[in-house]
Amino acid sequence: MLRASAVAERAGVPTASLVCEGFLGQAATTSTGLGLPGLPTALVPGHVDVQSPEELRRNVAAVTVDAVIRNLTEAPPRAGGGVVEPAPGDVVLEGLAFAADRFTQTGAARILGAAMAGHVRSSAPSLVEARPTSGPALAWSCEAGRTGGGVIQQRWLVKPGTYREAAG
Repeated sequence: MLRASAVAERAGVPTASLVCEGFLGQAATTSTGLGLPGLPTALVPGHVDVQSPEELRRNVAAVTVDAVIRNLTEAPPRAGGGVVEPAPGDVVLEGLAFAADRFTQTGAARILGAAMAGHVRSSAPSLVEARPTSGPALAWSCEAGRTGGGVIQQRWLVKPGTYREAAG
């Protein structure tokens, strides 16, 4: 729904994307990725799949409808709203980056950890490639690759012996 809203907003048509409570962060990130930070959303309390029709009706009437009307009739706040976008060199992925066949990193963003290509979809050799515009693009850290910087889910593991740690 956010992608459709982005198209409409760019055409000058106001929108209100309905977003369940647990997805507000994702909606904010997606709207920024679409080039429209602060894209108008209307909160749907809770999640629609776990509410009875009557409970959903009450929640939408009490919370969502007002937000929809506000989004469609008032000027949206200025984009940015105090959010500071990182400079390209400030973007760092810490942990494990995995691609099905080929992993290419370009620009000033950095990876601290491990980048892997899994040779999954083709018979061509897997490839991990870095093309930095400034400074090192890949800072190998097997520990960060194994642990994901401490955020890999417990059911995930990098199987010992399936990778090689380089000296130095």
